[in-house]
Amino acid sequence: MTQILKDALERIINSPEAKELYKQADIMSAALTKHGEPHALGVMDFGLRLAQEIEAYFPGTFTQEEMDFSIPAACYSHDIGRSHANDIIDGKPKDRHEIWGSRIFKRLMNSAAIPLVNQEPVCYAIVNHRANGVLGRNALDPKADAASNPRHDIKRRTLAITVLADKCVGDAERVRTRDALKIQILRTLGLSRWYFFNNADEDEKNDFANYSIKHAELVVDPNDNDDDRRYKGAIILRLDMDEKVCGMAEVFSVKWFREAYHCCGKSANVLGFVFRIEANGQSWHFDKQSDSWQKRIAIPVPRRD
Repeated sequence: MTQILKDALERIINSPEAKELYKQADIMSAALTKHGEPHALGVMDFGLRLAQEIEAYFPGTFTQEEMDFSIPAACYSHDIGRSHANDIIDGKPKDRHEIWGSRIFKRLMNSAAIPLVNQEPVCYAIVNHRANGVLGRNALDPKADAASNPRHDIKRRTLAITVLADKCVGDAERVRTRDALKIQILRTLGLSRWYFFNNADEDEKNDFANYSIKHAELVVDPNDNDDDRRYKGAIILRLDMDEKVCGMAEVFSVKWFREAYHCCGKSANVLGFVFRIEANGQSWHFDKQSDSWQKRIAIPVPRRD
């Protein structure tokens, strides 16, 4: 059955309609980082690699349906709703691409004859992948009737992988050419970090943060759980950064990244892990007491000869 779902998803991804929708999504997002098909495929690849690594360490974490269909479908389609114009709410334009994305991809899945029961985890992940779903509607939390509704856990795991892949895949390649050129000139002049703090608005800060990230990968460390038996290890976002553009302190000051990494922490917990960030070899963790990201201090262990 999962091979049928896998083949159907492949047909959707390769269809002219899906490609055109992501072309329009990128055009409609011209004021933001790139949101075209390369981003969709990159998130799908990121999510699948993470799920496969978790499954290699902890077999049985995911069902075959999740590995073959729910996870790649949700990761691929999470931003397809950006092809739709903003809605007008109370006279003002409002980005609701998560809602339109769920509707649009549901139509594509219907056309591909994918059963409704298999569509549900995908639509759930699309409509809840933004911070308003994870932090606002608490979409990752278990339901009271979880025991009688085991498929809710499939929805939660699919959403968790989609969030981790989407929020962690950002890098310099997604910054628009005109914005990247401006940042590079400021970096060359040694003014990048000064501009970030003194002149950049929130959208520009997002570009600076993305442009500083030259490589990102998600890895699983089954031996890192802070001695907390609730967790079986850590999911670690490893970043290679150009700190002449900006450092992690600046990244954490950007609202989008702050919320994104909060979502990643909740997503990792759902999968049974803690969430860490390693930037240029320095490890960071979220400190609940100070409600902020802090550097992890390594404590040397005395040698016993």
